[in-house]
Amino acid sequence: MIVVLIGFSSCQETGQEEFKAEIKEKLKEQDPIAYENKLKELTLFMGEVFKDPEARRELFEFAEIEGNQNDIEYSMKKLFTENTNPLTRQHSAIVSAFFNKAENLKTTEETAFNEQELIDFINENDIGILAPYLYENFDIESITELTVSWWTQGMEDVGFASDPGWEGETPGIPIKINDSSDFLFLRKNSNNENSINQNVINVNDFYAKENPTIVIGSFDENELMHLNGNDAELPPWDSGEIGNPDPQPSIRYPHEIGVKCDDLLPGDIVRYVMPDFQLTGNTRAWPWHNKITIWSASITSSPNQIVNNKKIVRDDFSIKKNFAPALLTSFSPTNGNVQIGMSYKKNTSSVSKLVNVSEVNEEGEITNTTSVEFEKSFNRLIFTQSWNRCEELDWNYLADFGNGFIGPIAVHEFLIPRSGKEHYVRFTVAPQIVRFN
Repeated sequence: MIVVLIGFSSCQETGQEEFKAEIKEKLKEQDPIAYENKLKELTLFMGEVFKDPEARRELFEFAEIEGNQNDIEYSMKKLFTENTNPLTRQHSAIVSAFFNKAENLKTTEETAFNEQELIDFINENDIGILAPYLYENFDIESITELTVSWWTQGMEDVGFASDPGWEGETPGIPIKINDSSDFLFLRKNSNNENSINQNVINVNDFYAKENPTIVIGSFDENELMHLNGNDAELPPWDSGEIGNPDPQPSIRYPHEIGVKCDDLLPGDIVRYVMPDFQLTGNTRAWPWHNKITIWSASITSSPNQIVNNKKIVRDDFSIKKNFAPALLTSFSPTNGNVQIGMSYKKNTSSVSKLVNVSEVNEEGEITNTTSVEFEKSFNRLIFTQSWNRCEELDWNYLADFGNGFIGPIAVHEFLIPRSGKEHYVRFTVAPQIVRFN
């Protein structure tokens, strides 16, 4: 990230000033031009590194890390600190190729080169790699060219300033991976300018789908720690108090067994679920992935991140079945409602939202209302909404909300708050009855 991020114009978002202060403190000594020049040098050197077939193989293996969803992303800082392939637990082929290329450069070129400067730059700036589409769209054995691209926050700021609907674009340079290393990027022309500038192209989603591409930048170390998609670990039908009975109970929607709120049996357990989930567009510009967080809360359940920064790869707009585990595992009769909230990962925002949850008596009258908070750093809120327990049990989930249906269940739709775009989250929610007979 670079100094221009301090001028990001989202002051209306909760906590924005605090994030600006943190970013300014971290980058206060940094020159944005010098930063991008060093990032470009690193990116081009990594292009030489990935001419090594074992380094390329390890790059592809990153897609197989749990949570990466067959998509490549990883922290270079973590990689160089640990020198370990996170999948095989062996020494990193990328790190080995990095030092081999550096040694080759120092012995064959008449230029001062210090690989430790690049490693320090990686560590000081939380440098990582993203490679949307690379694993899914291309065969590692067939690749003859790899485009290496670099991203800065300044590029994103300029892009959105000129077009609020900007989808993202980064500079890149195609590298012939079967050619010998020439380290041309270190040489200067008569004007002391980098001689490879003439080969810079614009890279975006459309380009990367057709051409093998990696993007290197300061993507936030925690973003790339291969800890994506941490769902709440909950049993399939209850909170664990009943154990694992044999035979297993039936789990049905109320309309399937003709049951409404007043018809529940004493032993029934009501849980609340999200059977379907879908994005209609990316939550962020190229090259960022989509990371979704979902909360739930009730009078008997504190705010819980049911889904925590769960990854959906770029341009994946398919309907996800059971994207989230149960929103509530026990929607007990004392709960008047459940509050659900949703956000997406955005490094210049934070979420702090108070919502009300209610307690009801046997007659359904509200006896207590309490405010609870949904909060999360580096996320932007999409929505919060309350669902009434008895209304849902009385088959409200079958009503037509004007957004269509998935099966018999009505779809809810909320606009993703992203300037210049009309992208939505679409999902279904419904109660299920767990019955032991």
